[in-house]
Amino acid sequence: MFSIDVEDLYYNLPHEALMHSVKLCITEDNDEMAFASGCGVSVGTFLEILSFYLTSTNVEWKGNTFIQRSGVCIGSKVAPVLSNIFLGMVDTNVKSRLGDSVMKVLRYVDDFFIFVKDLDFSDTVKNVLGLFHECGRGLKFTYEVPQNSQLQFLDVNLKLCEKHVCWQYYPRSNKPILNFNSAHSKVVKNGIDFSCLFAALFKTCTHLISDSFLRQIERLRCSGFSDDVLRMSVQKLIKRMKSTRTIETNPMLTNKDKCAVIPYAHKLSHGLKNVASRFNVKVLLSAPNKMKNICGIIDRKLLGKRTGSDKNCCKVKHTSPVVPCRVGVVYQVPFSCGHVYIGQTGRCLNIRLMEHKRSLDGNPYSHLARHRTEHGCTVMFEKTVCIFTHSDAGKLWRLFISTKRALVV
Repeated sequence: MFSIDVEDLYYNLPHEALMHSVKLCITEDNDEMAFASGCGVSVGTFLEILSFYLTSTNVEWKGNTFIQRSGVCIGSKVAPVLSNIFLGMVDTNVKSRLGDSVMKVLRYVDDFFIFVKDLDFSDTVKNVLGLFHECGRGLKFTYEVPQNSQLQFLDVNLKLCEKHVCWQYYPRSNKPILNFNSAHSKVVKNGIDFSCLFAALFKTCTHLISDSFLRQIERLRCSGFSDDVLRMSVQKLIKRMKSTRTIETNPMLTNKDKCAVIPYAHKLSHGLKNVASRFNVKVLLSAPNKMKNICGIIDRKLLGKRTGSDKNCCKVKHTSPVVPCRVGVVYQVPFSCGHVYIGQTGRCLNIRLMEHKRSLDGNPYSHLARHRTEHGCTVMFEKTVCIFTHSDAGKLWRLFISTKRALVV
């Protein structure tokens, strides 16, 4: 096994390959229609805005102004998301081209962990590193192989034994811990020593847990933490471990199948909760009115006053709606040749018409595209009319209405 790390990830992200990976993530890995409806712009417009944002960083050097050609600002909110999307594409391309000598590739942010089959893997390291450089589109990579049967990966040190692998919490950085005599509050200092001791116990195997725990104790003592403070953290840690063990041994807390959520009703809900506890069923009570629903209720009431009813209203903000929004309708789309297309949808009519428009591009697989090709006519989406509306009607009832209407026409 060996590890590969990306050098200066944010500074070296190539813009062209990054935009391509973002486009693939939206169009292939997610719902393009839902994304466009959620952000209010099309995918192409979103990519243009993102490209403008990435290339708007100006740097002044010796009186000259330069525009950033690659990389993303570290303080940017989109930097972690963009880097994760790009490295996801790199990870996918690398895995698809690996040979049989590599068993598994794991990634945590910009650190890769590679498992190999052979003990002598010097040639494999060169091949894999070359593959990373090829798929990285300009990214720089460094690698680390085991030294003295030990390999450091992030804050964990792996010790390679003959029949097993041991691991322990061992921070790579040699910086001292925050001194106890600093001006920080006791809450911050207690959190530091507790997190160090907690990581030493829960990020270390049973064979090395003693050495790891004592090493963290020594680090804390060197930073001015007294034995009384450490003793309080150890007692807190013991309580934490006992509570964790209680949760693991209690089937009522670990079995998710034996849990029921019911609306809260005065007296009745607590009675049901007491009865369910006799059969080891955990009952949770949900509030009927929540703070997050207030804005939605007000919006629906205001929309109902404007339209006369709060039913059949669409919550999607369309950029260019073709017709007024309606939900749960049987609709009729006319052609220039005089024929009409009748369909039904339980969603917003504008979403369905947008899907019809996209089906006209490329190969004519849809009914609208085939009819337009055969008769040489055009589809008049702007003249679409609703011939039946019922918000409570199911799909079967709308299909019946649309079929009956089509037979009559």
